[in-house]
Amino acid sequence: LIALGLLFGAIGDFEFGYFELTLAAFLVSHVIYIVAFAGIDRTPKPLLAVPYLLVGIGLTVFLAEGAGDLLIPVAIYAIVISVMGWRAAALIGKIDAAVAYPFAIGAALFILSDAFLAINRFHSDLPAHDWLIMIPYLSAQGLIALGAVRARLPEHSPAE
Repeated sequence: LIALGLLFGAIGDFEFGYFELTLAAFLVSHVIYIVAFAGIDRTPKPLLAVPYLLVGIGLTVFLAEGAGDLLIPVAIYAIVISVMGWRAAALIGKIDAAVAYPFAIGAALFILSDAFLAINRFHSDLPAHDWLIMIPYLSAQGLIALGAVRARLPEHSPAE
């Protein structure tokens, strides 16, 4: 599933002049990551969800005026990426740290990257925005991939 999420991320990297297509590709990527993380462990940890949802809702409110007709898709995206971050963070303490931490840090960096992208697109131009967006984004995808690779190694797999 992580490989499929990475594939949809790669599709999203090619905007083809349609921001909505990019948004949709990354939305699918985050849904796939949620399914992958929930497939590892479904412990709810509802209090852990609070900061992620506050960030998603807060950013949506902050961007509401500039988002215009895209407000609803942006709000849905913000909730989905927040849930993805929460489910990744919920793995800490439940699975091997060498797997959980790359997932959780990668998800947090993805949220940071997308926050910079959204602020730059819907609010105001950020200085060096390409760097602010791409460095955490590439790091995020790399860490999520690292977590997936480590999860498949015998020394990090749960005991049978």
